[in-house]
Amino acid sequence: MKDFGIDYSILVGGAAGRGIDTFASILEKTLKRCGYYVFTYRDYMSRVRGDIILLRLDFLISQSLHILIR
Repeated sequence: MKDFGIDYSILVGGAAGRGIDTFASILEKTLKRCGYYVFTYRDYMSRVRGDIILLRLDFLISQSLHILIR
């Protein structure tokens, strides 16, 4: 089986209206500036305050998975 180079995954979740999306965006930009390739999967964003939001960030050092997806 080929290793596609996924090094880490972070799952961020919380109540809508509490800055979860902002936190994930800042984390994503920081990881990109550190040289990682970042893939973000956003769950359906709730329009109701207090409902649950989930985001998953996968980041890796090599670009092999990115080339495979395109």
